[in-house]
Amino acid sequence: MFQPGDLIIYGRTGVCRVERIEVQDDRQYYCLQALYQTCMIRAPVNGKVLMRPVLSREEADRLIDSIPSVTVNPVECHALRELINHYLDSVNTCDAAELLAMTMSIYAKKQLAIKNKKKLGAIDERFLREGESLLFGELSVSLGIPPEEVPNYIQARISGLRQEPSILRHCETAERSWQSVSSSIFSLNGNKTGVRIATASVRTGFAMTAKGGLALKFTLLNQ
Repeated sequence: MFQPGDLIIYGRTGVCRVERIEVQDDRQYYCLQALYQTCMIRAPVNGKVLMRPVLSREEADRLIDSIPSVTVNPVECHALRELINHYLDSVNTCDAAELLAMTMSIYAKKQLAIKNKKKLGAIDERFLREGESLLFGELSVSLGIPPEEVPNYIQARISGLRQEPSILRHCETAERSWQSVSSSIFSLNGNKTGVRIATASVRTGFAMTAKGGLALKFTLLNQ
């Protein structure tokens, strides 16, 4: 059971602070203050919404360290409801690693759209923003640094992990401007049943977009 003062993840709301615990009709409730929203939440202690502690600093560093080995699976569905459900499955896990994989996959899909001079779909944009917000908010708290310093922290840590730059077959110069994103080559292989999935290994860094979201930059290895 969480205690007053604890920082937790509350479902899709993200990071919240437990302000107090109240009892009503023999049932306990958490009174939660959302860190990135101006709202108070009264949640049953044993409610249906997933709650967990925020990542520790060590856990956050391990998550960041795993980025170069993350496999990206951009998904494209003919039915919007199928696409929404696919993303909701990731978001509703309340798991940082799942959010990271989802966000990276949508960003890869966005880069493919840019390459083909198209726009990313509204559903993809919506879940990209949500994934960025949830992930970035938690990492900020876990690392104990202001939100605006998180991208540089990740960039520096990932750069320090790179040991074999010669194996990269496509490498772009990391743009430090908040408003630019790197373009990348991504091969999308599909089937005829509705869901098209392509897989690529990634080397990635982070940058803040002009609107303050978290953008992921990739250099891709062909499978």
